[in-house]
Amino acid sequence: MPHTCVFGYGSLVHTGTHGFQSLGPGTLMGWERVWLHRTDRPFARLSVHPRPGARLRGLVADVAPAQWADLDLREAGYDKHSVTAETGSGALDACLYVIPDAPKADPRPILMSYLETVLAGFHTQDPQDGIEDFFATTTGWNGPVLDDCAAPHYPRHRPPAPDLRQTINQCLAERGVPVVSNQP
Repeated sequence: MPHTCVFGYGSLVHTGTHGFQSLGPGTLMGWERVWLHRTDRPFARLSVHPRPGARLRGLVADVAPAQWADLDLREAGYDKHSVTAETGSGALDACLYVIPDAPKADPRPILMSYLETVLAGFHTQDPQDGIEDFFATTTGWNGPVLDDCAAPHYPRHRPPAPDLRQTINQCLAERGVPVVSNQP
C-alpha cells in the first residue's frame, strides 16, 4: 500500500521548506535522531536509526500522490521505511526517510544553515521545548558547526529571528559544540 504521510524529523518539520499539508506534531517510538559523519559527504547529515526505548518527536505531513516524486528527489540517498507515528488524532502509517549504513568518517561539519532551518521548525511547533528536545534527542554532535549563513550551502535555508539565533548559539555553547566561520 503506498504511503500517504511522511514523518519529518529534520528540515521537513519546518513547513516553509515544503508544500505538504501538515497534520501536526507526531512521535515515533524506538527511533533516535543522529548526525551521520560519512566518508562520502563533506558535511554531516541528519538521519535516524532504531534504538529501543527512544522517543522521537517530529512532524507528520500528508503528501499528495503527485508530490511523492519531488519528495523522493529531495530525500535522495535516503531509504524509505514504513512506521506508525502517534499524533494528536491517533496513530498514522507514515513513510520515514533513513540514510542507509555507510563507512563512518572523522567528524564532518554540521551546516548552520541547515541547523537553523530545522530548529526554527521545531521552535514553531513547540516554542517551549522544541529546540531543547531536539538537542536532547539527537546524537552525533562531535563535529563542529560551520556558520555558512552568509552564503548558505543548504538550499532551503530559512533564517531565524535574531533571538532564536541567539538561543541556538547558546545551546551549542552549552554542549561544547564549536561554531567555525565559513570565511577564509
